[in-house]
Amino acid sequence: SASAADIDKDLRRTFPGHRLFVGDGPALPALRRVLVAYSVHNPVVGYCQSLNVVAAMLLLFVDEEDAFWLLDTLVARVIPGYHSPALPACLADQEILAGLLSDRLAGPNRAFRTLDADWRLVTVPWFLCVFVGCLPLEATLRVWDVIFFDLHPAPLFRVALAIFQRSEHEVAAAADSTAALITLRECALQSHDADQLIATAFADRRCRVLSYIYIYMD
Repeated sequence: SASAADIDKDLRRTFPGHRLFVGDGPALPALRRVLVAYSVHNPVVGYCQSLNVVAAMLLLFVDEEDAFWLLDTLVARVIPGYHSPALPACLADQEILAGLLSDRLAGPNRAFRTLDADWRLVTVPWFLCVFVGCLPLEATLRVWDVIFFDLHPAPLFRVALAIFQRSEHEVAAAADSTAALITLRECALQSHDADQLIATAFADRRCRVLSYIYIYMD
């Protein structure tokens, strides 16, 4: 695989604190096989940074074959184009998220605009990694449950909006753009109450996104 060299560079950066992946951890060969096989299976994507952590998350719970096909479901069906060269679909979805912020969450939107803080620096990794490493593990798994149930990217937007909503007051108090971005990122990382995060994402009317996404895509 032409992507093998890039995959090898990222292997030891994957979950560096986890016993299955640290040093000569037993999961590293499996992770490499899944990523190399997928780069051959989907040459348009090949390998993109962030696929290592997505595949690693899958390998924590399923065997290699299931991890491969679940990775394919995410990359080719749920979020197609996210991991293609230049990340076209992921960047397009940031524009959809920007529209949602403007329409639904005026407070956070105003705060980031006032500070000239480009929140995409935080949200692009959320979407590319499907929140792996961006939320606590329990919250990440809850989001993944919904994504695999729906087979649709809408939960990514819902959860992103919920995090923006939860960080509103802290972001508004930020001294500068750097502080605002750190605050947003840390709000996600500190979302230890998965029930509350999911409740906000899926019950608060300001986080409803499906019809908006279809209107935007039309």
